Amino acid sequence: MFKNLPSLLHFQPKFFVGGPARFYLALFYDLVALSRPKSIVTLGFGDGEAFFTLCQAVRENRLDCRCVAIFRGDESDWNHDPAGRAGEEYCDEFYGDFARLRREDSRAEFAEESVDLLLINDLDAGAAIGREVSTWQSKLSAQAIVAVHGIKLERADSPKRAWRNWMAGRPNEEFSEGIGLGVGLSSQRLPAPESFFEQLLISKTTAPELAEIYRLAAARIEAQAGRKMAERDKFAFEARKVWMQSLLEDRWKVQRIMEEQGRIMANLEAATNALRRDRAKAQLVMDSQLDQLQKELVERLKTITDRRILVYHPAWPHFARRFGFRILDEIVTQAGAEPSAHHLQELISRIRKQGIRVIVSEPQMNSKIPDVLARETGARIVVLSSPILPKNERTFSQFFRSGVFRPPARGSIGNAATTVIRGPGVNNFDIAIFKDFPIREAVKFQFRAEMY
Repeated sequence: MFKNLPSLLHFQPKFFVGGPARFYLALFYDLVALSRPKSIVTLGFGDGEAFFTLCQAVRENRLDCRCVAIFRGDESDWNHDPAGRAGEEYCDEFYGDFARLRREDSRAEFAEESVDLLLINDLDAGAAIGREVSTWQSKLSAQAIVAVHGIKLERADSPKRAWRNWMAGRPNEEFSEGIGLGVGLSSQRLPAPESFFEQLLISKTTAPELAEIYRLAAARIEAQAGRKMAERDKFAFEARKVWMQSLLEDRWKVQRIMEEQGRIMANLEAATNALRRDRAKAQLVMDSQLDQLQKELVERLKTITDRRILVYHPAWPHFARRFGFRILDEIVTQAGAEPSAHHLQELISRIRKQGIRVIVSEPQMNSKIPDVLARETGARIVVLSSPILPKNERTFSQFFRSGVFRPPARGSIGNAATTVIRGPGVNNFDIAIFKDFPIREAVKFQFRAEMY
């Protein structure tokens, strides 16, 4: 019955630390994949597992959704919480185009009845849980999902009692793994018959089956994570073993090599001091030029009000965040692979539905695909700078625009074509001189001189 749940088909958390939320990561993934929310709020960041699973579900299911996690505590708590600082960097790197980690109350950012999924995490007092639910209640949409992690904690001020008081009369279900989880709807209206949420929150027959499925899914996820960690540890141990054996076999030879390397490095250090100073000066010039370029871009972009764009490949989140653009989708989602016909049809439908007016491409990419999208939707194609320099600007040390390219993402082979640029020109002259001297009708003598 539940074999087609999204979490059972292809889900393995990309951010996994084995924290208290590990029992419910598959459930969180399905809540997002099946409800398709427009706005997600997590109150309490904790170790980040729950929030980043919600973000992963948004990314992998191609949802137009905004995700916000609100850190609990003041500036001192933030400074003493390495998980929060590391989580902020991870969020910006992998989900920066639609997700944020906030350190302050962000209710004012959300319109009334706009939040579709609210997760309350990292609280162990019933009164505090009740206050947060009441505070955010006006922001919840008509069919919003509310989840509270930690209802099984044994406290005088019981989290479970506060959860049940607020959920009275509303469809809900409680899970007992770990520190417990409560999931329910914000309104008393029942979900559609035979839907996932009816089977999860209403049915007394299927709800226990789903709880068992998610318990087994959590065990599978933890086992796979443990296997990967064991493989990494084994590889590190074997590498360390080989290194130690090599060192012990001839330690004096290693010492001499290290001393020689030290002398070489000292000589290189002395030889490159001038180069470093020149590089520092060049860096200052480049920083100044970059700052000027950013100011010019900001000034030019002031007149652009609709900053929703569709890009060729996922290489633009930092640019979009810096200049206020919003990336709604990508033509190529996997490096080295052309998009499928089904994906192109989805893009055409989305461009028409959301009124996307600009498609950003690059000269080294296949121009036929953006042309098809533009022809079918009326969107305008913007082709970025070409890597090819004019002949009068080429030098021996720079014969193409290096700023057009960037290193490929980790684990990727990149997506640049093989014929984007050509190397510096080379002039090659071959000379041949020959003269024929006829001797008789079928015989002749030839003098030949050739130079290559």
